[in-house]
Amino acid sequence: VCLGIGSVESSPSSACQLALAWLLAEELGIPERSWADPQMHAADVAAGLELGFSLEQGVAQLTGKRVLLFMPHCDRPLYEAVLGATGNI
Repeated sequence: VCLGIGSVESSPSSACQLALAWLLAEELGIPERSWADPQMHAADVAAGLELGFSLEQGVAQLTGKRVLLFMPHCDRPLYEAVLGATGNI
């Protein structure tokens, strides 16, 4: 699950972060990939889909699953909220 990457359409740094997330998923054999960011536009969603990332609909659905979180620009309260919602705290 990738959160806080930003818009790959408007930020080269965001594009690099999505590419790194894709590479990690490939190397670790993670077939289910999702991402979300409030800055995303339709072009970002399309780019993510091309790389195998679905649009994250809510982290609560991840409860009980093993999850790799990639949240390079998120602050501590968001980490705590996500971990709490997935039952991993």
